[in-house]
Amino acid sequence: MEAGSTFRYGRSSHLWVVVSDPAADPGRVVVINMTSNRGGDQSCALDVGDHPFVQHATRMRYDMARIVTNAELERHVASSAIRLQEPVSGDVLARIRRGAATSQYIPFGCRQVLIDQGLIEP
Repeated sequence: MEAGSTFRYGRSSHLWVVVSDPAADPGRVVVINMTSNRGGDQSCALDVGDHPFVQHATRMRYDMARIVTNAELERHVASSAIRLQEPVSGDVLARIRRGAATSQYIPFGCRQVLIDQGLIEP
């Protein structure tokens, strides 16, 4: 996987985005999913045109961010448990990272990986 890769896991209707850089730290890969824009954390709102998956007002679900390994992701791809989708653009990835920097809901460990990689400021 690469930063900006996207995938759907199983039958989930949510799109997940690889936000950290797996090449920099394959043992700690931060992934965050998109969800319908129904209140909650508004640190990064997306709209139609930001990605083909986005069909209406959407936001990043920072409170659901998690750390996985790149090997784990690759195993899921190989077993078809993960269905790869079109990557997000560099601009959208930058917006998602800026949202991670300002969100009060992102788990500390996920924030720390992004800080350690120099992707967001402490």
